[in-house]
Amino acid sequence: MAWLVRGGTSGIRDKILASDPGLSRLHQAVSAAVSMSTAMAMEYGFATALGQNAQGTLVTIMLGTMIAMMGSMALGGIPAKAQAATAAGFPVALGAGLFLGILAGGSTTLMLCVFVAVMFAAVYMRRFGPAFFFYGFMVWMGYFFAAFLHPTLGQLPLLLAAVALSAAWVLLLSLTLLRTRARRTLRGVRRAFDARARAVARAGADLLQNEDPRRTPRLRRALHARQLRLGRDRADDRGLVGHAGGAAGRRLDGPLAAPPRPRPATRRRGPRHGRGLAVRRRPPDARRGGPYRTRPGRPGLRHRGAAGRAAARPVRPGAAARRSARTGSGHG
Repeated sequence: MAWLVRGGTSGIRDKILASDPGLSRLHQAVSAAVSMSTAMAMEYGFATALGQNAQGTLVTIMLGTMIAMMGSMALGGIPAKAQAATAAGFPVALGAGLFLGILAGGSTTLMLCVFVAVMFAAVYMRRFGPAFFFYGFMVWMGYFFAAFLHPTLGQLPLLLAAVALSAAWVLLLSLTLLRTRARRTLRGVRRAFDARARAVARAGADLLQNEDPRRTPRLRRALHARQLRLGRDRADDRGLVGHAGGAAGRRLDGPLAAPPRPRPATRRRGPRHGRGLAVRRRPPDARRGGPYRTRPGRPGLRHRGAAGRAAARPVRPGAAARRSARTGSGHG
């Protein structure tokens, strides 16, 4: 009975560990909740100290809370210098969106046209790196707030001050209280991998010990599903550890290490079908316009010309005899 209780407790513990490798999702949720709640209280005090009305206080709180939410995601798992550089761009990105929204707020047609352009720019700038993903979203959100809440240019410095205050606060939290510890994340990821491996072993043991033929297909499907999940989550774990940064996240050994990359296979043009296993050099007469020439629009691929195809076409013995007979009778 004791072994059954221990086995059930171990299975529950393994499920909990495997569901959240390294407790990364829990850390992200706690970071977002702490950052947003504290930034909301801080922005409310900031707006109250400046004597803003109800609308100004609401806009200030919403902007500060949005910066805290996105900042907690953007600053997680990167080095301290990168965190400071990324956080410094928050007020610039949101301020650009606010400025465009204020300028285009007077005309509905202009506002909609600029809205499409801002959305395109926000998506396009993602190609410059992970930080620009958040910058683009902040530009879009700043324009959205300004276009629909209609602040004035005189209120823009106050809004930028609220955004800068929230960015500095979330940076401070990311460097101190909510800092990601790479070694702890690596240990948690390895424990999660071991838990999923034990789940595969338990599924295999259940299949081997099964004596009921009716349960065999279900047990096989369960084993196959756990094996697929183990391989899929292995790649996710490697990305999670690499994202955590630090010396512990730069190198992985053991079951989480990346397999050696296979060498790419080269291809060769076959004698009839045009493709094979290795690349073959062009014949010398290809440079002189012979029967082999480069295919137009496809550099590196060659095909035979009309003369080459005629010369390489096999001739049947019967056809050769008939051709010779016709030739001889014609001369005669």
